[in-house]
Amino acid sequence: MAVQVVGGLATGSLALLADAGHMLTDAAGVGLALMAAWFATRPATLERTFGYQRAEILAAVINALLLLGVAAYVLVEAVRRFSSPSEVSPGLMLTVAVVGLAANAVCRCTCSTTASPSR
Repeated sequence: MAVQVVGGLATGSLALLADAGHMLTDAAGVGLALMAAWFATRPATLERTFGYQRAEILAAVINALLLLGVAAYVLVEAVRRFSSPSEVSPGLMLTVAVVGLAANAVCRCTCSTTASPSR
């Protein structure tokens, strides 16, 4: 994600910045979900008769707001670039994109072999 942010700023590529924002919201969503699941296991009290199960709903709302924020930024920046196009460095942008694709492929292969159920 950090490489995509640096690459997006260096090349002027909105696509790299949008993908970095997407990765940020994915990571934040997983973190929020884990925290909410942990809170939800806490027992109910007199003040919190439902316990902390609403934490899961709040985490989903926060994640949705983060996604909407990234989408709004990308939309505003895209409209701005239509009216005032900026130069994009295609060579460096493609290099950063290919490195990101390779990292995703490695993660996919690694995760699919470690997460597959044994038969």
